[in-house]
Amino acid sequence: MPSLAVAPSGGGLLGLARGRCALCGVPGCGMRLIFDHCHRSGLTRGLLCSSCNTWEGVGQAAVLDAYRLRPPAVLFGHSEPYLPHIGSPPEPQDWVVQRLGPRPETPRAAAEYLRRAAELISPATSVDPARWSAMRRLNL
Repeated sequence: MPSLAVAPSGGGLLGLARGRCALCGVPGCGMRLIFDHCHRSGLTRGLLCSSCNTWEGVGQAAVLDAYRLRPPAVLFGHSEPYLPHIGSPPEPQDWVVQRLGPRPETPRAAAEYLRRAAELISPATSVDPARWSAMRRLNL
């Protein structure tokens, strides 16, 4: 499990979070906040406490689906590449690049890319199609 990473690009999302988990909203939740990222795009979505980050990786709930579709990075138009502890930022998955093109570098364009990547449903995605369709109708 990743720990609190160095804030990317001067800490834009870190400043937006104001020390609160993007899912449960508890300030720090008594734990360090973790940069959550989209494995499809390689972009940071927001900051989560350890508990919510674990839940996001394995959970099935409407609140998780809504977070994945509209994370803080998308809501605030400010996304940046996820910076793992060692190495360079992960590249978008090949099938995402084929559909959306290369990942943009400006924060606002990256946030739009993240939004579009979240809307792409791959065969590996386990989101219930009926729930996904209902969320799309509600524009969540």
